[in-house]
Amino acid sequence: MSVDDLDFVTTEDLLDQLAKRFDHAAFTGMLVLTGDEESEEGEQRILRRWLGNTHTVAGLIEDLKVTMIRDYHERSEERPPRDEDAD
Repeated sequence: MSVDDLDFVTTEDLLDQLAKRFDHAAFTGMLVLTGDEESEEGEQRILRRWLGNTHTVAGLIEDLKVTMIRDYHERSEERPPRDEDAD
């Protein structure tokens, strides 16, 4: 199956196939239908699906949140120039 073939697979079928590969998982996505992501106006569709033990999945989600925040700060932090670069 090529990547282009995935266009013909429904979201539900795709999630069903992903679910077969994991014991515990959480999937979420947002489709902006009208307006934009920054605006509270407009129409958006949000899909949320999880499977497995509730506490384990909550832990996976928390781990993802912490990792995302840490990665964001590492990429965006401004590093002061080193003394050698100040010349």
